[in-house]
Amino acid sequence: NKIYEEKFKHIFILSVSGKRIEEIIESLKKRLDNNPIDEFNLCVDEMRKIVHVRIPNVLDSFAKINLNNNSN
Repeated sequence: NKIYEEKFKHIFILSVSGKRIEEIIESLKKRLDNNPIDEFNLCVDEMRKIVHVRIPNVLDSFAKINLNNNSN
């Protein structure tokens, strides 16, 4: 991870939902060979995946809070 951060000047970003630790490590190793532009584009794609997983959960949480507040 440190080598990645030194090379690309940002943290390693990967949507890890459903991935085993071995897959995560392998992704990190493979992506070390990328050039900075390709890696940046991959990071953006990974962030999109993360957002698509998390947004429904956030919206559900807000809906539950709103329902609880309206029931008082």
